[in-house]
Amino acid sequence: MSEPQLPPFFRPLRERLPDVDIVVLPPPAPRAEPVPLPAPADEVARRTAAWVRELWDGFGAPEPSTTTVRWTPGGSRGAVALEVLLVATPVDTTAALAVLVAAADSLRVPGALAWHVLTPPTGLARVQASAETAGVRYAADLVHVPARDRLFLRLTVGDHEVGPETAASLAATPDAREGVRGE
Repeated sequence: MSEPQLPPFFRPLRERLPDVDIVVLPPPAPRAEPVPLPAPADEVARRTAAWVRELWDGFGAPEPSTTTVRWTPGGSRGAVALEVLLVATPVDTTAALAVLVAAADSLRVPGALAWHVLTPPTGLARVQASAETAGVRYAADLVHVPARDRLFLRLTVGDHEVGPETAASLAATPDAREGVRGE
């Protein structure tokens, strides 16, 4: 069986170390171009926050004590991402773990978004999930912090192309909903 051709940089290495396996990985896929907002920013924020709350409720999570909705700078100039953060406190460990299991199971069910779900075995108990559809990335982190009896879900949706001036304005706007109880 013949060996695949190596790039010229690796040929001297192959000659000196013939017993070493050399694996050349392909370059990373290019980042998706940001897509325009499908509606005015305030409407997108409102609808996304409502959808995230539906997810939260579907996981069987307790009533959130705070809800934060804010725009953050996106991955390229003129782009923004929307971040929704729901926090419940106090939440005991047993209840939080039940929510995490329900969330992992729920996100793995085929649906409108094909979530890639991770439940890391070490560190804080958490579920991490990501999905992409129509050029928009979704990233979710559901985490239990036992030292503070806190459970939170941070879901980020983006990137959306809005132009440099609008992006700067949205990302600089203080969140009007920050600290709202029970929303």
